Amino acid sequence: MKRKVLRLVMSVFLSVLFIGSASAQCKISLTTDKDVYKYGEDVTATLYSDTCHFVMMYYYVFDSDGNIIKRLDPHLVSHWPQQVDYYWDQTDSSGRQVSPGTYEIADPKHVRSVTVTILGVGRLYALSLRPTSYPAPNSWKIAELVEIDLCTCASTKIGVTGAGLDQSQWSLDLSFDSLGNLWAVNGVSTWNNLVTIDTDTGAGTVMGSTGLLMEGIAFDADGILYAADSGLNNWDNNGDRLVQVDTTDFTYADVGTTYYDIDGLAFAPDGTLYGVDSGWLLEVDKASGTVSPIGYLGYGGFYAITFGPDGIMYGALSNGDIYIIDPETAAPYYVCSTGFPYMVGLAFAPLTPSDIDDYIQGLPEGCFKNNADQRKNALYNKLMEVQDLIDAGDYQEAIDKLTHDIKPKMDGEGNNDWITCTGAQDYLIILINTLIEYLEGLL
Repeated sequence: MKRKVLRLVMSVFLSVLFIGSASAQCKISLTTDKDVYKYGEDVTATLYSDTCHFVMMYYYVFDSDGNIIKRLDPHLVSHWPQQVDYYWDQTDSSGRQVSPGTYEIADPKHVRSVTVTILGVGRLYALSLRPTSYPAPNSWKIAELVEIDLCTCASTKIGVTGAGLDQSQWSLDLSFDSLGNLWAVNGVSTWNNLVTIDTDTGAGTVMGSTGLLMEGIAFDADGILYAADSGLNNWDNNGDRLVQVDTTDFTYADVGTTYYDIDGLAFAPDGTLYGVDSGWLLEVDKASGTVSPIGYLGYGGFYAITFGPDGIMYGALSNGDIYIIDPETAAPYYVCSTGFPYMVGLAFAPLTPSDIDDYIQGLPEGCFKNNADQRKNALYNKLMEVQDLIDAGDYQEAIDKLTHDIKPKMDGEGNNDWITCTGAQDYLIILINTLIEYLEGLL
């Protein structure tokens, strides 16, 4: 009986954030314990990188017809440095940068391939509290806005926020509104303010106060601010509730009692609201405030969560470590350490047409049907037209252009695609749909 040769396919989330024109290099190696696999046989595979922090989220074994033989539990593969026997680079042989995407890596020695999805389009910000040298009870902490490069974990302090965000507890959170303004909350009775933060300087401006002891905040796709109120008592959860806040006059409306002292809130792209309390990941019904615990994150020091534009949930541990979190199981996967202590807020800035263009400009020539440079230039012009429409407030026209002019050139339907790499198509559609949903919230 002829042995079926299996194809090993891994979907690996690598977190990469490009800053400026820098191109970080990712070197990835895959080793397996068998040269040829028979049907249903267990296979041990190890994936290493000597330069990049990454987490393998999904791991499948397929047969030669593409049928799934087995799904293995996600597990951590962020050990480095290691001996690398396959090199994959974010630049091709001509030196052009290859943007995050999905690439098939084939090893000629063994019949196997790895599907590597590198996620990293977007800008990630964090709020960190730096301790001062003053002894207690005067040991305040200095609140600093930080930008994080998830590939190298290089984290850059943008500036000190001020505006009453300097305090000695964990009751802080970050969220971007629908206009791209970064908001923070200080859930301490002494200050108890909502603050906007300049992402260029880190400087905070007090906007107002609801009079509530708010800790977690999150804007939904419609621009409505939800906040977790601890009821003016951090030690009694009976008064904890979810509220909606009007950011023009800082009045609020009760949604419902949560009975959890929620430290951080975040909306997923599908509109699901999540919270974190003392290391527990929670699903929060934004219509009633009812909380459904998902699971324990493994550490009590998780105070901040957020979602990237590609739908991946991230969390920050109080020691500055960044994790990817499975929102279905609460399983955490270590990414890297930022080196910034007391990280109490995380937020991705809204996706922009420029973010999508950065991805497209980095694609190799082989991802285009023909005339790669011309196609890149044309797509750049189209995306800048979208940006001009957004700047002019013509959100519906921007949506129409994305939907009817740009998406059809990379959606894999028909013969009109300019971009033909399947992985790049899939990732771009995720990004474009994210931008469309964001713009729909502005209508």
